[in-house]
Amino acid sequence: MKDSSNFYNFVSCEANNGYQECPWAIKRVNSTAGPNEDEGTTLSEAIRSPDSVPGETVVLWRDPDLKAGWQHKTSYKYQIVHLPDANLIRLKVWENGVLIVDSGDIIDDSEDSLKGGKLGVFCDSQEKVRWSALSYKCL
Repeated sequence: MKDSSNFYNFVSCEANNGYQECPWAIKRVNSTAGPNEDEGTTLSEAIRSPDSVPGETVVLWRDPDLKAGWQHKTSYKYQIVHLPDANLIRLKVWENGVLIVDSGDIIDDSEDSLKGGKLGVFCDSQEKVRWSALSYKCL
């Protein structure tokens, strides 16, 4: 995360949500609207969109198997590798100890690629989310 308008985002939505398809995806956010009060919904809607939104997001990877998103009351383990010098990102997700998502190596060599920054977690419109055993290390 460079700032609140420029970051990488790993996204999905609740499986069987009844209103949209939601494969696991990685996006680069380079928002012209940003998270300000007047235009805040533009960025939020772009993040939720399954497609790239010009001036807001670029889908770098989408699960080609279109596996549904996350399940309620289910434990997930995430491993995200970001090697800024190589423009490389890789995501793995385990559900109850079983590997369900592996993006493979994603190369973001666009002029908007991020060369490091802060790390954080993001949750949009979900109540009672629990994050546990968070850790990171520089490689």
